Amino acid sequence: MNHDHGEILDIKAEITIDKPAAVMWKIVGENFGDIGEWSSGFVSSSMGTSSAIGASRVAEIAAVGPFKIGQIRRTLTGFDPDAKSFQLQTTAGLPGFFTQAVNR
Repeated sequence: MNHDHGEILDIKAEITIDKPAAVMWKIVGENFGDIGEWSSGFVSSSMGTSSAIGASRVAEIAAVGPFKIGQIRRTLTGFDPDAKSFQLQTTAGLPGFFTQAVNR
C-alpha cells in the first residue's frame, strides 16, 4: 500500500464487551485518566482534572505495535456523557511516521 504524506488513514476497530454500557462508560469515560489500571498496553497513567474537554492524560506505555516504551499524552477534545462518547487527540508520544492521531 502506498500512502502519500498528508493522506488521512481512517482505521476502525470494534469489539463487543458483555457488560452494560453504564459499567463500561464508568471505566473508559468517567475514569478516562485511569487507563493504566485496566489496559495491558499501559503501565501507569495520570490526569490532573476530571474527564472534561481540554483535560489531558499522561500515560506510560508498554511497547505496543509501533509505540515504544515511554510517555504518551492525549487530550480530550470531545466528551458527551449522555451519548457515552468521547474524542481524544494524541499530543505527544506518537511514533515519527504519524503526524497526528485522533480517537473516537
